[in-house]
Amino acid sequence: MKAKIVILEENKCRLEGRADQLEKDLKESRKENIRLEVHQERQNKREKKLVRNLIALGEQYKREMNAIKETHAEEINALKERNAEEVNALKERNAEEMLALKKQLHTLKEALATTQNNNYSLNEVLVTAQNNNYNLNETLATIAAQNNDYSLKETLVTAQNNIYNLNEVLGTAQNINYSLNEALATMADKNNNCLLKYDG
Repeated sequence: MKAKIVILEENKCRLEGRADQLEKDLKESRKENIRLEVHQERQNKREKKLVRNLIALGEQYKREMNAIKETHAEEINALKERNAEEVNALKERNAEEMLALKKQLHTLKEALATTQNNNYSLNEVLVTAQNNNYNLNETLATIAAQNNDYSLKETLVTAQNNIYNLNEVLGTAQNINYSLNEALATMADKNNNCLLKYDG
């Protein structure tokens, strides 16, 4: 019986010790909670103050921007008017230059057309000259066949060779003229494209 009483007293002491420790822990927890609450309250106050400062700065920025806009509104309008005048002057100058360029292109177009027509006429003259030379060669050949004079035959042969050489020269001139006409046609096409571009 005494042993049980001793055990009970020991258990009671242990429980009382635990109760004291729990009470101490509870007090510490309360202190910590109070400290955290105070810290949170201070933090909330700082955040509210920061928000107020930000709002005040935003309003101040708006006021300053409005003041700047009002102050520089006249300068901005004057600058816009000056820019508009410069743009209009540039447009007029470009229009004059464009008109002069179009006139030059039209003049070039007429000159190219005239040159091409002259070349076509020259080709016809060259072809006619070649045909006349062929006919002359045939006539000379007939005369040479009908005449027994050796010196006259040599003269006729020389004349025929000269005519052949002349025909070759005429043929070369025709080829050059054809190439020139092709180049003129290419230039005319480019010129027409430029006119279409500027007229458009």
